[in-house]
Amino acid sequence: MWSMGARSVRIILIAQVMLLAVASGEAAAPAPGDEASLSDAQIDQRIQFLEQRLDNVVFRLGFASSRAQARQLVAHGHFAVNGTATNVPSYSLKPGDRVEVRESRRGREAFKTVKETLRSHQAPEWLSLDAAKLAGSVASIPRRDQMPLDLSEQLVVEYYSR
Repeated sequence: MWSMGARSVRIILIAQVMLLAVASGEAAAPAPGDEASLSDAQIDQRIQFLEQRLDNVVFRLGFASSRAQARQLVAHGHFAVNGTATNVPSYSLKPGDRVEVRESRRGREAFKTVKETLRSHQAPEWLSLDAAKLAGSVASIPRRDQMPLDLSEQLVVEYYSR
């Protein structure tokens, strides 16, 4: 198993913010050197969107030890959202959505280990965790102070303005 460094995580988050901006069609690419083209509210909205992705929620709930592992677990169909099997890592969750390890997958060794480690895991305030049932739910939309980010938002803005 490989782990991603902080620089790799920053690059991935920046790329995801870029893809989100293009996919949402909110605005054309800003002119070169126009770093102020994204407001703080837009940056917050995009980071909230990334936090609410299924693969990130699986990571934040403690079902995976890294985002890469969470993405792989989701892609392999180990999770259900609101009772429906889901294998799309970019699936966007809303408040009230319930994420759980599928019943048929709970007996696997990886999830037996996860069940033990979840006893001491502290999920973020915007998520609720039921470690005994290997499930969790989105309680609310995450606020900036609830999102532990190890990146410079200015780097995201600078990258976006190229």
